[in-house]
Amino acid sequence: IADGDMRKLLKLYRTEISMAVDDVFPLLHGLADYDVVTEEKFQETLHLKEKEGCHKAFHAMLTWLLTQDSASIQDFWRVVFKDYNMERYSKLQNIQNSFSKGICSWHHGLLTDNIYLPVTKEAVQVLNRCLAAVSDCMRANKLKLNPDKTEVLLVSHKAEQGIGLQPVLDGVALPLKTRVCSLGILLDSSLSLEPQVSEVARGAFAQLRLVRQLCPFLGKSDLATVVHTLVTSRLDYCNALYVRLPLKMARKLQLVQRAAARLITGAAYRERTTPC
Repeated sequence: IADGDMRKLLKLYRTEISMAVDDVFPLLHGLADYDVVTEEKFQETLHLKEKEGCHKAFHAMLTWLLTQDSASIQDFWRVVFKDYNMERYSKLQNIQNSFSKGICSWHHGLLTDNIYLPVTKEAVQVLNRCLAAVSDCMRANKLKLNPDKTEVLLVSHKAEQGIGLQPVLDGVALPLKTRVCSLGILLDSSLSLEPQVSEVARGAFAQLRLVRQLCPFLGKSDLATVVHTLVTSRLDYCNALYVRLPLKMARKLQLVQRAAARLITGAAYRERTTPC
């Protein structure tokens, strides 16, 4: 489920969740353990619970949570549907079962490009219900999903790689992919970005080889423009993802930059390309 939908779900089910929670333990304590709520908000909720009751205290806490960042809201949904909370608060099951209906009504029968779902014990069932609901909406609007073009990537720790995740779309089982392409970015199951970096470097070097053939016909400024357009633009695309890359992978991108600098300046292979 996308980040915006996570927030909409919280706003939509804020009152239902508040009424389902008849005691602050273990949900509030779990949220504190996962740093979803601050220590100050934790104590404030406990104080409000003694003053106005558990339901109003949780409603106030969820209202505050709506003002927090997307990561906090995603962590909230991961915590709230943990097994111990589902066992303690039986009414949460009705809310979880309503997820597929909520997703369907928001998009009015239109499927978003990506659906993100936390990996839990019930993840497969929840995901299949979501896919079935979206498929029904598409069918009602005379549209059709194409299972052949639908890809599934399980992003998790190595210990969770063996989970029996087998989503089904229109009766077709969707196999897990080792990597998928989203908006031109190659994502692997460990989010290492190694396939993405390798592909960018490979494509950039291929463009450099083609541009090298134009060197006799272009001036230095024109050559720089061509290199920036065809080569460095590849490095700049979504480059925020490359922050804190391991040096081994960052070096691949650095080699592209050095090769581009040598091509523009006409420097020899062994000449210094880093700033003095």
